[in-house]
Amino acid sequence: PPPPPPPATTTSSASIATGSIGSAANTAAAGFPLGEQRYPYHNLEALVWGARLGGDRESAHAGANRMVALTEYTAFCRVGDASWYSEERFSVQQMLTFIYFEEWADLAALRTPPPPELLYTRAVWYFGRGMAAAHGHGGAAAE
Repeated sequence: PPPPPPPATTTSSASIATGSIGSAANTAAAGFPLGEQRYPYHNLEALVWGARLGGDRESAHAGANRMVALTEYTAFCRVGDASWYSEERFSVQQMLTFIYFEEWADLAALRTPPPPELLYTRAVWYFGRGMAAAHGHGGAAAE
């Protein structure tokens, strides 16, 4: 059976990316309770990318945080699989948002590397930390 819906979050999807490039359809779809959405990852990912492209840092982070929380809740990562259907792809959205907005100090603060079996997540972590180090955040040197 499918997992129960995740607990309510403090961030409403309906408010994410409404003022940016996010489409009204995806905003409306993401506004439904997560347990009632057919494609919650798709809806949130579209909003996060729309917010990033529109330069809406706050909405991008809010959506990325919600996507990561949903991924952690469902815990269905297929080890070593960053394919189109893998939740591992969605679990890195906060790191990708830090990279997109060049938030090097936030990347440098991510001290603990992901487990070795999460190949894609670990690659994004090393990339982000390397970019932070290249931009003067020496504490982020990619170990």
